[in-house]
Amino acid sequence: MRSCALFDVDGTLLRGFIVQSFPRYLADQGVIQSRFSDRIDEIVQSYSRGAADYRHAAETVPTIYAEAIRGVEEVAVTRNAEDYMRDHVPASIHPYARDLVKAVGDKVDLVIALSGSPTEPVQSVKALGFDHAYGSVFEARDGVYTGKTDWNLILGERKAEYARLIADKHGFSHRRTAGFGDSDQDAQTLQLTGLPIALNPSDAMREICRARGWRTYTADTINVAEIVGLVSRL
Repeated sequence: MRSCALFDVDGTLLRGFIVQSFPRYLADQGVIQSRFSDRIDEIVQSYSRGAADYRHAAETVPTIYAEAIRGVEEVAVTRNAEDYMRDHVPASIHPYARDLVKAVGDKVDLVIALSGSPTEPVQSVKALGFDHAYGSVFEARDGVYTGKTDWNLILGERKAEYARLIADKHGFSHRRTAGFGDSDQDAQTLQLTGLPIALNPSDAMREICRARGWRTYTADTINVAEIVGLVSRL
């Protein structure tokens, strides 16, 4: 089976949360009501200052976003996602991200982005050198969003389940996969891989890595050549 590198996006390759800033962009463009993006901001800020746990934010934010886009046409969200990411990626990308994706991609058969943020903006990170990009999926019928969430990939167990599905779809082996993530909700996906690596780990993820002996790097300590050497052994 084929080898793969599986990357989380927010925190791992880009600073900030697309799932927070993209709804704000949609509100500014008049696509959704600002009360929804205001509520998402409140929850993310509450999490950032420690007043709410990650699980609460992970369950609540996609529900609010799904309701925000209910009745909106898919083409409108997709078009705005492309415009939004055109500015967001250059402004938010970690300095090492492009080189890392390219260098790792030279050593594996597939490079895939797997993010908890909505799949429409996540598609744009393919420009960094990804073969495929996946994000949380929101139900649509006849080209219009219904207000329901099909796949909330912010949740660790759902993200790991989706990772299994795309492994079957694209024919790669998790044993021959390098997994990159930053939060404890990435841990279940990284646990599937032959080479789990945390980039810019949260405190909770750092504890998991310490307990399991996983490698960790920050934006200041990352060693692309070292990582490529590890990936080449898969």
